[in-house]
Amino acid sequence: MTNSVLGGAGFLSRFFRNIREDKGYSYDPGSTTMGHYRDNLWVFSANFNTPDTGPALSEFFKEVRRLQSDPPPDAELALIRGYRGGVFVLANASRGGIIGTLAMMDFHDLPDTYLTEYLARMNRVTPEEVSAMARSQLPVEGMTVVVVGDRQVIEPQLAQVDELKAYLAD
Repeated sequence: MTNSVLGGAGFLSRFFRNIREDKGYSYDPGSTTMGHYRDNLWVFSANFNTPDTGPALSEFFKEVRRLQSDPPPDAELALIRGYRGGVFVLANASRGGIIGTLAMMDFHDLPDTYLTEYLARMNRVTPEEVSAMARSQLPVEGMTVVVVGDRQVIEPQLAQVDELKAYLAD
């Protein structure tokens, strides 16, 4: 749910609304989780216009910190629940989809009730739990940031991003 609020629910996500719709820095900002055995990786990605790299990263960090400190409003979380619930149902609507879910459940040693209780568990997630997850699992200070592009143009911009200043000091 935390990932979906930030960037994993397409046009409903904060990264999309802020970085694409409000600022126009990127066409495709978003985030995803990559589940590995007993581990999970969270990735934000976007193709920025080179002159907008620094400001776009500032907005990225702003959105993460905002979710960490302010639980999402109930209305926003209701939209995310609808999206996530629909994706779950569609993903499991075919034989191949359900086989994939069962394989994932087996891989992660999830109980048989995962499939039948997913929607109910998702609907019980509170705004406060979403913020707590952002605080505990997305520590800004521990993030790895990879930026690709024209270093001469981008590096001065990155020096203006508060969260990156310490890493760019001479």
